[in-house]
Amino acid sequence: MLSILFLACRTDDLLTLKNSSASIIDSLAVSEFILQEPESGQNPLAFTVTWTETKFVLSDGDYPGPVAPIRYALEMDKKGNNFQSPIVLTSTMQLNANVFVKDINGIILSKFNSEDQSSIEFDLRIMAYYGENQVHSLVSENLVSISVVPYKPVDVIPAVY
Repeated sequence: MLSILFLACRTDDLLTLKNSSASIIDSLAVSEFILQEPESGQNPLAFTVTWTETKFVLSDGDYPGPVAPIRYALEMDKKGNNFQSPIVLTSTMQLNANVFVKDINGIILSKFNSEDQSSIEFDLRIMAYYGENQVHSLVSENLVSISVVPYKPVDVIPAVY
């Protein structure tokens, strides 16, 4: 009985990856953002990034198709830094990601040490993670550039009575 089980699991039945087709980030309607400090308790949407699905050609086919599960990470780095020190804005299994005002402003102020309210240029890319334990990655075919002017949060001074 045990020998039948081993015969059913031949190694030539396993699928292997022949080729891949990386995601393509859709262009944004607006690429320049001047962030304004939202009202207390608010965190409005700054922008949404969308992209195409990463596809793979397996050994049993000739056309690219999706392979699940894939986790996408939207990464940002200063323009011209070639993603030497990227920051992950969000991670998702979807083909889109929302970026919120307070979140991106906080990242710019803390991770990119922006002290003034001048325009900073960034590149965005998608990293697709796949495979067992998602140890393999594939970078998007293109980058999208944005320009952001952060705000400096106003420190609220408590009233003294």
